[in-house]
Amino acid sequence: MTAGLLRTMEVRLPVSPHPALLMTWLDDADGAVPLRGARHHLKNLNAFTVAQAEKQWFHFPGVRTHDATGRLLPISPELVAGYGGEAARHSTRRAEISKSIQPRVGSGLEDNQIEMVTVSRGG
Repeated sequence: MTAGLLRTMEVRLPVSPHPALLMTWLDDADGAVPLRGARHHLKNLNAFTVAQAEKQWFHFPGVRTHDATGRLLPISPELVAGYGGEAARHSTRRAEISKSIQPRVGSGLEDNQIEMVTVSRGG
């Protein structure tokens, strides 16, 4: 995570044992679009969640987690038609966020402040 979010292709967030939030730089209408992943997507998501946990992760006690092993890649190119590294690099959404935050990198915020950045489309 030291590279920052602009250098990521996707962000995944498990919400409960079944749904997860998958965020991409896809230049498309905002809104939740349900996707159905396969078992290997579940294993990939679980493995990253456990690997990125500093100390613990949430799960139901007594329930075996399904974790993948080996080389794990982003899941968004398999789940979102037309999305991949090139789409992320050339994303208008990503460029707008970059333009907004780059001038302020290193300036810092007060301890009690947080800044939210959104990109919306007209029409």
